[in-house]
Amino acid sequence: MNILVDRVFEKDIGKIRSKKILSELKQVIIFIERAQSIHEIRNSKNIEGYSQYYRIKISEYRLGLEKVSSNEVKLIRFLHRKEVYRYFPR
Repeated sequence: MNILVDRVFEKDIGKIRSKKILSELKQVIIFIERAQSIHEIRNSKNIEGYSQYYRIKISEYRLGLEKVSSNEVKLIRFLHRKEVYRYFPR
């Protein structure tokens, strides 16, 4: 699966100091690259009311992504669970 990265996502990653969280995120991104569709990604869940937005739990953080096409996703946000739904989906 092809992955696009939003600039805001890159800023969110720059604020994370925990190496454990960053390594878990790296593993999830590798898994996303290997998946054939969004439904193969474990722990991915559709955001209610939005057909193209999904979230993945990574410890206390949430990875917000958008399904661009059947084989392409865009990483949009990576925030703490208390903040993510204020900013995602847009």
